[in-house]
Amino acid sequence: MTMFRARLRRLSTISAISGMLAAGGIMTAGSASAAVTPLTVAVSPAHGAQTIGVTANVLATFSLNVTGVDSTSFTLVDVAAGTSVVATVTYDSTTRVAKLDPTSNLAADKQFRATLTSAIRAGSENLVTTTWTFTTGPAPAAMYRWPLVESRGVEPWTIAQVSFNEAVTGVNSATFTITNNSTGAVVPGLVVGSSYDKVWRIYPTANLAEDTWYTVKAVGGVSAIRDLAGNPFSTIQWRFLTGLAPMMSSRNVSTNAVGVPVSTTLDIGFTETIIGMST
Repeated sequence: MTMFRARLRRLSTISAISGMLAAGGIMTAGSASAAVTPLTVAVSPAHGAQTIGVTANVLATFSLNVTGVDSTSFTLVDVAAGTSVVATVTYDSTTRVAKLDPTSNLAADKQFRATLTSAIRAGSENLVTTTWTFTTGPAPAAMYRWPLVESRGVEPWTIAQVSFNEAVTGVNSATFTITNNSTGAVVPGLVVGSSYDKVWRIYPTANLAEDTWYTVKAVGGVSAIRDLAGNPFSTIQWRFLTGLAPMMSSRNVSTNAVGVPVSTTLDIGFTETIIGMST
């Protein structure tokens, strides 16, 4: 929620204070605060808010009771289109809350500008025209990742990929990375977008080390990965283990062999060192 403060000019009160001082009166801190009561307004969605739901209402809560709140003094505009949003505006004098309720859902991934005009008054004082903006969602989401989360036996020549539910921007070698968990080094690679910027891949410039854990990270934020309306993606990361599965390379007893002495010791060779074998 964002709070704005209006400038007030209570001329009659100021004149009264001046008269008091001229007559030798004493003005206390209490009388000063009573003389000029600030009119503030807290708004929701807050100024600059993002990923706002398309069914949201716009609220303005005043510190003083006001009049003049209607569909001409409390408005909402689609910034890109320049069109006003058709809405019902109400004011509750008990809670001092003005509500702008659009007659239909707001468009997704759009920036809107709300305005409270000086037609809104608290007694004899006018509100200073107040405007703020917010952006509707939804935020972009990851629909598919490669390699799969916690996958093992991933080929050293693999790529990394994230597929989003909508086009995104801000994807580059700083926001989309593969890191070697053993060394902490970021893997050099080429970041490429496709499918109208919904699918992004990292092509490492060299094969990854075998039998090594790697972490893929896609960083979201207002200046990182975000949709075209500016809604930030929520950062994700996951790991995978490279290395081809061990294969048997030799054995001293062939398949379906017959007449093998019962005292024969079975010998099996593998392409790499293994663990976990037991009798």
